[in-house]
Amino acid sequence: MRVPQREPWWHGSTMLRQLREFWMQRHLCDVVIRSLEGREHPCHRNLLSAASTPLRALLSGSFNEGQAVEIAASGAVVDAMIDYIYGGEPDITTADAMELFRLAGAYGLLDLMAQIERVLQDCLDSSTALEVLQQIHTLGLSLTDLRRACEEKIAWNFNRCWSMNSFCDLGAPQLARLLSRADLWVPREEVVLKALFKWLHCDPERNSKLGLLLQHIDFESLSMKNLEKLSVYAQSLGQNGFELQYSVDEARHRRGKGWQWQQEHVPKRAGSLQFWSPELGAFQKGYGAGRWVAGDSRPEGPEDPNADRQCAINFCWHQGNLYMSDGKNLTCWVPGASAGSVILTARDSTVAVSPSGQIFLIEAGQQKLMTLRDGQLEEVVSVEGLRSVCVTTTGTIYLLGDAEGEVAWVARLEGERPVEIISSLDLMPIFHQNTFFMRIFVLGEVLYILGWQTQGGEDFVVKVLPGNPPMLVGRGYEAKSHLRGLFVTDSGKIYCTDTAVGRILTFNPGDRHGLRVVDNAPRFGTDKPVDVIARDDTLYVLYESGLVYSFESPTALEIDDLEPPESLTGHPRQSTVVSPELLS
Repeated sequence: MRVPQREPWWHGSTMLRQLREFWMQRHLCDVVIRSLEGREHPCHRNLLSAASTPLRALLSGSFNEGQAVEIAASGAVVDAMIDYIYGGEPDITTADAMELFRLAGAYGLLDLMAQIERVLQDCLDSSTALEVLQQIHTLGLSLTDLRRACEEKIAWNFNRCWSMNSFCDLGAPQLARLLSRADLWVPREEVVLKALFKWLHCDPERNSKLGLLLQHIDFESLSMKNLEKLSVYAQSLGQNGFELQYSVDEARHRRGKGWQWQQEHVPKRAGSLQFWSPELGAFQKGYGAGRWVAGDSRPEGPEDPNADRQCAINFCWHQGNLYMSDGKNLTCWVPGASAGSVILTARDSTVAVSPSGQIFLIEAGQQKLMTLRDGQLEEVVSVEGLRSVCVTTTGTIYLLGDAEGEVAWVARLEGERPVEIISSLDLMPIFHQNTFFMRIFVLGEVLYILGWQTQGGEDFVVKVLPGNPPMLVGRGYEAKSHLRGLFVTDSGKIYCTDTAVGRILTFNPGDRHGLRVVDNAPRFGTDKPVDVIARDDTLYVLYESGLVYSFESPTALEIDDLEPPESLTGHPRQSTVVSPELLS
């Protein structure tokens, strides 16, 4: 006759609970487990032997009661293992959890291993993911699912993880796997490069890994300015900078392939870096989105505001205000204000403001330079074919026009007499055909002219220095572009608006190929940019609708963080030739 248990699970649970009480009271304990630091843990030999075959083998044989058995683990980890065997739920740190996992694997506690892996995956954050991944590498554990979860968590929070001290504890293979991921979530590819150099600087012996790890950097998605500075940095490394120099040169070479390459390039981290421009590099969507700063009738719905208004002509900046010719009125706007102040009605006028605040304008078809005095327009000079005006930072007035619609000219106003500086005939040695001038910009004594060729319609920008022949500094994309707005920074960087496809281009000094900066109309695909102003790290763009949007440059990185370690250069860090300017 068999006598069954009323509730078998209850019987086993009750027995284990009673044995746990005995263990906590050290009652009838007949074996001692000793940890690495000499801490002793009295236990019941029969219970530990029943937990796994390896423990049974360890505790088999002749033992004196209370005899110590050595286990190579810390006291906290040994205590956690015993606590779990006795039915407890030990509370341990992440580092101890990894050591406990190793210990559980060594003694065949498979359920404990599974529970540790599950709990670690559930509680992963940026900090613990780095720590767990480093421990997996150090302890030589094979945890495919946990490793994958850690790498995904770090990739998603990479912009935070790389700045933590524990980032330097990663091994080279782990770092390579992270840098190779396409789903690395970063605001710019420069962040990935900066993280790599931080890791290298933590240990001079890691410099031998530079060449292999650089293969995971998407150099083509870096900004042009940063590529130039990295080239200087690579030279400061001597022979050790060969791989970096090669990667930089390759990226710059591919960019020189022209417009087709610019349109085809896709950033490696396409998941986070949705926007890319050859000038600014790759960046997140938020950096490329324009912000409204001026212009009437901000659209709230899908209707196009261009339906009943003239196209804007140009705008200029004076003492924090935007003076804008929107096709109907000359208006003064404080950027971000809810409304602008209409100065006067002036259809299709070109406007310029002197350093003293004096306003000059030319109304379409009037061929007269006018100025505003006491609210009234006064004629300054009348010139046949006059179409545009530019005032320099010193107050000098330059005029642009054409004689009988054929020969374009630029003149400087001396008193009330325009003195011709250059005409389209002077550009015949460059283009071998007649040209038409659209805009001028004067920087110091240097004159920049934006125009197009009458045969073929290709746009150009020429630079004219006193006493020197004109020099071609920028070209449009055959007849597919329509360059209109023109602005030149103090460093010689040229910005143009392209109304044909609605984008902003820049021409860096020494490069005639235009690089795309931004190419999205903020509200409407048909709303094209007509003028541009660059101030500090912000571009202000005037659209045909009369709206002005600002585009801020992405967050800068400091090149100081890329100084080469002494072990690479052979001389102290302060001797590096790298400029302390900001990476943009």
